[in-house]
Order: sequence, then structure tokens, then C-alpha cells
Amino acid sequence: MNPENPEEPPKHRHELDPRVLDDEMELRRHQVLRMRHRRMSLRQIGQALNVSEATVSKDLKWIREHWQQMLGPNAKLDTSVFIGESLAIYEDIEAMALTDAVRAGISLRDKNRCLNTALAARDRQVSLLQDMGVVARSLGTLTVNLPTATQIRAALAAAPFDPNDPAIIDIG
Repeated sequence: MNPENPEEPPKHRHELDPRVLDDEMELRRHQVLRMRHRRMSLRQIGQALNVSEATVSKDLKWIREHWQQMLGPNAKLDTSVFIGESLAIYEDIEAMALTDAVRAGISLRDKNRCLNTALAARDRQVSLLQDMGVVARSLGTLTVNLPTATQIRAALAAAPFDPNDPAIIDIG
């Protein structure tokens, strides 16, 4: 507010009544939580709410630290929500790492780091899904019936060979 003219509307958001800002922030945090449960990335949430990814991240941190205040004293941890958020975070990390890996001008060493980060994020996603029983830990025994080197040599030795056969191409 302008101290010289109290009737003049505030020019900046920080001059508004703090209760209005608190109400807006609480509403945004609920929206962030709902969007995150729908597995939206930090970037997607930020774009939808017209705020930065850093603001979305700070809101999620606040929600994790104050979930009881936000959701009430009898609220219980919903493991599916926690697991969903964890998977979404790993997906965000993987996507950002892969995006960074294909940027122009990045060194091979940094590309390798990005790809290793993406791989680690994917491994953690798979491990979490395995721990939940959604994905089997092993696919079972894989049987491939390819001939051995000894079997290939024996088949070649037993095969008829005619050097005058037009199907044989001389590469010599």
C-alpha cells in the first residue's frame, strides 16, 4: 500500500493482505497435490499453474513436511499415493537426464553421466515396482536353442561342397 494514499490499491503482490496470499498458497498446494497424484511432472504442474518448477518443488516439500496440518489430524499415509509420487519423481529424473543427454554442446563425459542417471532412475522405478509385486523379479529361464560351435563345425564338414557350383561366389 502507498502510505501517502491508503485508498490506492497495492502495486505488488507482497503488499496484499497476508491472509489472501496464504489462501492462494493453500489453494495452489492442494492443486499441486492433486496434479501430482495424477502423475503430472513438475514442469507440467508449473505450466498448468503458471509457476516455476522450483515453486512446485517447494510446495511438494512443504506438503511432505506438513501433510497432517494440510490433510487433518486423522489423515493416514496412503501408500499408493506415496508410491505414485515416488514413481513420478523417478520418471522426472529420467526424462530430464535423457533430455540433457541429447543437448548440443555437451561433453561425452557429461552425456555418459546423464545416461547413467537416467538408467539409475529407471532401475529404482523397476525395483519399487518389484518390491510392490507389480513386476516379477525375474522373467524365468530363457531358453535359446542356438547351435554350439562344435555343432556348426560338424554341419559344415558334413555339407556337400562343389567348387563349380554357380551358387558359390568366389570372393578371392
